[in-house]
Amino acid sequence: MAMVRGPWPRARMLRSGGSIGIAFLVFAMPGSIEAAVFCALYTNLLVLTDQGGTLRTRLVVLLLAAASMTAAGALGALLAGSQPLILVATFALAVFAGLLHSSMPGVEMVPRNALICFVVGAYIPIANGPTISAIGIGSLCALAGILAEHARWGAPAGATAGTAVSYPGPRFSAVFGTVAVCGLLLGQVLGTARPYWVTITTLVVMQPDRRAATLRVLQRFGGTTGGVVLAYVTAILTPAFMRNEILLVLALVLPFIWPLSFARNYGLGVIIISTWILLLLDMALPSDETIGSLFAARLADTAAGCALALLGNLLLRETQPGDLDWAETTHDRDAEVPSSQENKN
Repeated sequence: MAMVRGPWPRARMLRSGGSIGIAFLVFAMPGSIEAAVFCALYTNLLVLTDQGGTLRTRLVVLLLAAASMTAAGALGALLAGSQPLILVATFALAVFAGLLHSSMPGVEMVPRNALICFVVGAYIPIANGPTISAIGIGSLCALAGILAEHARWGAPAGATAGTAVSYPGPRFSAVFGTVAVCGLLLGQVLGTARPYWVTITTLVVMQPDRRAATLRVLQRFGGTTGGVVLAYVTAILTPAFMRNEILLVLALVLPFIWPLSFARNYGLGVIIISTWILLLLDMALPSDETIGSLFAARLADTAAGCALALLGNLLLRETQPGDLDWAETTHDRDAEVPSSQENKN
């Protein structure tokens, strides 16, 4: 995909990197690495919902995203341990997210990001004081990023909804919900420590038509593979005596890079953001888990999620020539959500 020229990619780079970096440092400087990782990942999901427009529109979308993601995460924590209820809630939230898929830029990402927070909250014990503080700090940093960017650049041109906005309809929504539930079940059958990784992958790669979905799956899997390799090599080759310092620098630098990477090519952006996420998790990795097993599980779960998305899209119609919708023509330039959000995705 051609590079998106002009000030918007640079503005997004500064807004994304600045918001996430400050949110991370607030907790990393005192030594609260787990809270720092959670705060950075939460802020990243929040920042991704800001797709431009008037200042009022951007603030409304951000507040809507923060409230939805927080409520969904709290619901997940409330239902933790009750697998039937988790599956039912996952299906309901995914159907709603499917109904809004490819609609208003930014707004259409809110229910998907909220669903990510729900499944993370359902499988990770994150309902604690540091998590609540991280949500508050992350929201403030994302808000400050919007205000600073808007003051400098104004409303980003072309970031508001175009005239070709469309909705995929109930069939896609039903398939979207079914695949999300199947992702959780498949993750449990495979015995992965993080079954929600499979579902999160399907949520971010599945598109309303086969051609767009196939392209997204190939780019996602290739980008994740590249990110796993890059993160593993970085973690292995980093000298032990300066390991924390190098990982900290990379955690701060990479969020400035992937907005430009996504503007050029989705797969390239996935490489950068996957590397960042895995290095963050490595920083907060429990003592009883090795980076090799973490990275291998990430790759396996991504492959399973991509396969499910492809199977789900077999039930959808094939796009006809000249029938490209808003999502296929503009969504690839948007930064993707990370495939996990731990407190340790």
